[in-house]
Amino acid sequence: MRRKANSKGYTLLFAIIVSTVVLSVAAFILTISRKQFLLASASRDSTVAFYAADSGIECAMEANANNNLVPITPGDTTHSFTSITCGSATPVTPIYSSILVSSAPPNTNFIATNLIQTQQMMFSFTSTCVVLTITDGKDSSGRMTVIDSRGYNVGCNSGGPLPGPRDEERAIRVVEHN
Repeated sequence: MRRKANSKGYTLLFAIIVSTVVLSVAAFILTISRKQFLLASASRDSTVAFYAADSGIECAMEANANNNLVPITPGDTTHSFTSITCGSATPVTPIYSSILVSSAPPNTNFIATNLIQTQQMMFSFTSTCVVLTITDGKDSSGRMTVIDSRGYNVGCNSGGPLPGPRDEERAIRVVEHN
C-alpha cells in the first residue's frame, strides 16, 4: 500500500483539533460550574442570615407577648428590659445594657417627648449570630415596640459578628402596637 505524500501529518492535525475542542468545552463547563457554585453558596449564606434574623424576631415577639419585656411609662427611669432567652441560643456576653433615650429612632412614629427605651443584645445560634435591638415607647395610639433583628451567617463573640470573606447580613423589623 502506498500513501500519498501530501497526507502526512493529517492524523496529528486532526488529533490536535479534536483535543482543543474537547479542552475548550471542558473549560467552558468548569467555568459555568464554578459560577453556579459561587451563586449557590451566596444564596445559602443569605438564606442562613435571613433565618437567623427571623429567629431573633420570633424570640423577641414571644418575649413581648409573655410580658418579658418591661413596659415603660412616661418618666420611668428605673426599669430596664429583662434578659430574654431564645430556645437553644446562647446569649453572648456582654448583653448590652438598656439605654434610655429621649429622641426617636429613625423611621418610627415614637413621640420624642415620651420616654423611649432601647436595648441591644446578641444571641449566638449554631454558627450564626443575631443582634436584636428592641425599642419600647409611646406613639400617638399608645405603647409601641419596634424590634429590629439583624441575622448573620457567621458566629459571634462579644464584639459582634465574626468577620469573614463571605459575611451576609439580613435585617427584619417588626412594629407592635400594644
